[in-house]
Amino acid sequence: MKFVREIEKIGFTVINKNNKFKMYPPAHLGTRVYTTHGTPQSIKPLCADFEKIYGVVLDAKNFL
Repeated sequence: MKFVREIEKIGFTVINKNNKFKMYPPAHLGTRVYTTHGTPQSIKPLCADFEKIYGVVLDAKNFL
């Protein structure tokens, strides 16, 4: 998944278990763990949530 590779470049640690993703932010962001399912329908909400929670701007068009 392109989205996972992109946020791993930023410094997030992603663990996939049974198609459920736990995304641990890097220490400099210091906020909560984000959990989501791994379907294409989740990309737009993920990008919006990452901007709200972590201040990381990601363009959903790059991942669809």
